[in-house]
Amino acid sequence: MDRFLKDLYAAAGHWATTACPIINDEISYKMTYETEYPQCRHQAENGVELLADRLFLHSTYIPAQRAGAKQFVMAHCGYDTYYIRHSLWYGGVHTFDMNPEYIVKDKAERLVKAGYSKLSKVSAIDCEKPVDMAAALAAHPQYDDSKTTFVHLGALPCSMDGESFEQLLAELFKIIPPASSVAFSYKNDDYSYSCMEKMLSRAGFHIYEHQTAADLHRAYIKNFEILNRRSFPLADNTSYCLAVKKIKY
Repeated sequence: MDRFLKDLYAAAGHWATTACPIINDEISYKMTYETEYPQCRHQAENGVELLADRLFLHSTYIPAQRAGAKQFVMAHCGYDTYYIRHSLWYGGVHTFDMNPEYIVKDKAERLVKAGYSKLSKVSAIDCEKPVDMAAALAAHPQYDDSKTTFVHLGALPCSMDGESFEQLLAELFKIIPPASSVAFSYKNDDYSYSCMEKMLSRAGFHIYEHQTAADLHRAYIKNFEILNRRSFPLADNTSYCLAVKKIKY
């Protein structure tokens, strides 16, 4: 199954089958079609890693916005609607939603179905390859390289080799101003903390916040388990990182 659709079904299924959802994402459910409901129910139990990424996004973006971030980038995050659920444009933030072309088209159609056809300060950008994201973003007429920017990569680094990920970081460094930040998750099997720290440093970033799966579970999921009387276990081989572009490099 297409990984982006799998994420959509998981988010929609979690909302539909959980009394007190970890992420209150009714929009995802509205974006699905009736024929897809069985897939949503089937994927509901497989969405915890996705929900963890979104919890980390929420916990790191809110402080960034308060600190002055005026541009928000969703990089290959598929059907995620964080920028709608939290209405970032109310704070004057411009969102750049970057996905492969077929997702951009399908997501637009599904948003119309869900009742969200007119979104102010939101730009959908076609970008097939992750390594091309910085160039595609910089070329967009609405992007301003002088404004503090928050980039959410989600679990994208988990599907990239180390060289490609470091290249992406280096390209992002060139187009975002100092104090801009990048949030993502990665597998401990692929990178140790020290390896990730060195890679980020070479690209011009330093680690501002770092959480293990246990940290994230304790801070954001434990209470939902109590409310729902069920467990939402996270794989312990995933870490969550917020990196900030160095002011001096």
